[in-house]
Amino acid sequence: MNPLALVRALRGADRIRGWRRIADRIADGSAFDFTVDNGGLFFSGNTRSFIDRQMYLYGHYERPMIDLFLSKIPIDRHGIILDVGANVGTHAIRFARVFDRVFSFEPNAALWDQFQRNMNINGADNVTLCRFGLGVEAGRHDFYVTEKENAGLGTFSSVNQYDLPLKKIGVFSIENGDVWAHSQGLDRIDAVKIDVQGFEHEVLSGLRGMLDRFRPVIWFECATATEEKLGTRDAVEAAIPYPISLYRFTTTAAGMIRRTTLEKVESDRLHGDYLIIPAL
Repeated sequence: MNPLALVRALRGADRIRGWRRIADRIADGSAFDFTVDNGGLFFSGNTRSFIDRQMYLYGHYERPMIDLFLSKIPIDRHGIILDVGANVGTHAIRFARVFDRVFSFEPNAALWDQFQRNMNINGADNVTLCRFGLGVEAGRHDFYVTEKENAGLGTFSSVNQYDLPLKKIGVFSIENGDVWAHSQGLDRIDAVKIDVQGFEHEVLSGLRGMLDRFRPVIWFECATATEEKLGTRDAVEAAIPYPISLYRFTTTAAGMIRRTTLEKVESDRLHGDYLIIPAL
């Protein structure tokens, strides 16, 4: 058995504290195409890519956070989700099992074929791939990636990601979120997931009218490139046009087992993944 296949065979150990450090030592750097069945969710990719490699080795990418996110969406709000920053579909294949319709936004043309392939092998015909990003000003904008083999770091933001220099790979399309939603005749938006590496504020600003109308649950990332505009609790509250409760996804170890939980945000400075829930 090759090293990567061995780690995959032991993927049930992923929740054990320290397992990923051990797994990284076992797994070599070989790159190959694959299609796997991760508990009834199929995924096709190449182990060269960071996200694809996680799906192969550990059977998921961000599953604990996806589980928590979905658990906080009321059963009567399983109509429409906006998946902004869809990448290759790791989240969309889960969302397709819960929501009636999934609109996935991915401006990077290099990822479209793989995204659609992953929808097809899962029979996720309720997922619509929107081949543009969301923001405030519609038009064509510079798009950047890093040198690292991680397609999840693509962005319209020109701020370096995780101290990794950016390189421009093209000029891609952005649509204003409110204008797009109106053009689709949407009568509900129940949830929004945003992972756009520093462009989160622009996405929220462009969707402000729809957010005010529908008050969805929102999952967003506040990484280095996001902190300038959304790095404080006050900034997040100003960006959301309704009263909110703000929670942070936190992973801790209870003995030998890692657990991801939601903790209500008390501090003002933000960094990490956050969940916005409409306040009662």
